This record gives sequence, structure tokens and C-alpha cells, in this order.
Amino acid sequence: CLLISKKINILRDLQLQFKLKTVNKVYFAIVYGGWPDNLTVVNAPLLKNRLSSGERIVKVAKDGKPSETKFKVIRRFQHATMLEARPISGRTHQIRVHCQYAGHPIVGDLKYKVEDINNDLSSVKNLCLHAAEIEFIDSSTRKLVRVAAPVDNNFDRLLNTLN
Repeated sequence: CLLISKKINILRDLQLQFKLKTVNKVYFAIVYGGWPDNLTVVNAPLLKNRLSSGERIVKVAKDGKPSETKFKVIRRFQHATMLEARPISGRTHQIRVHCQYAGHPIVGDLKYKVEDINNDLSSVKNLCLHAAEIEFIDSSTRKLVRVAAPVDNNFDRLLNTLN
């Protein structure tokens, strides 16, 4: 799901909803290893850095901004877990960094990977993170809008392979 506004007044309203944390976002991720059932929330402050190349990188740091992501196990595989992730705060690369911090980086994440992972999934080059659903208030009708997107072909193929 990708949210785009063609009108500035709608954009401002949506930005306010994001700021007030009233927009609900749901992501699916395939992560390395067996995500623990009791790990349902990651609270870890995130600090954004810019490398000399201009690339943005985020890390967990005491002096970072508060960040919270809720997780739920959807499906388990031999060397991976499919998760539902719900970011409460909306920081750059938040889900990716929180998964890495929890010791289960997202499959195909070349920026936030862990070097010592050796299994059949290390050859996957597509980031296995999918923006599945978004809910917000339509500012013209004041009604709740829910948009859902199916996973793409690469994500779906990987799920079928894991099964």
C-alpha cells in the first residue's frame, strides 16, 4: 500500500493523522530463524545517520527517538518466520531495524542483515517486507478507509517455496 495525495489540503490532513498516530499500518515480513512467541513488542530508540555517500542508515541508540513496533507470528517455516508488524511510531526503516535488533533480520535486507546467517534464504535479494494494509480517515467524508494490497509475485513465490 502506498498513500498518495493529489490535493494539498488532503495531504495536510493525512500528515496530521500520521502525527497523531491515528493511521494504522500493517506489514508482513519474512525474517530469518524462529521468532519467539513471547516477543510481541520491540521498544528500541532509533537514531538516523547519513553516511558520507548520502545513504541513510538507522541504528538503535540510547539518544535516538522512541520507537515501538508490535509483532505477531503468522506462520513458521524451517529456517524463517512470517510476521505481522504494526509500527506504532513511524521512524525511518523502523521495522527493518527492530527485526535486526531482535536478532531476526528480514530476509533479503541487504542494509540491515546479519553476516553469520547461512541457509538457503541468504541468496534472496528482494526485501521480504510488504506494506499490506493501511487505515485512515477520509477527510472529505470523515469515514474510515481501509486499503489492503496482496503480496507481490516474489513474496508469494518465496512463501510457496518455504511451504
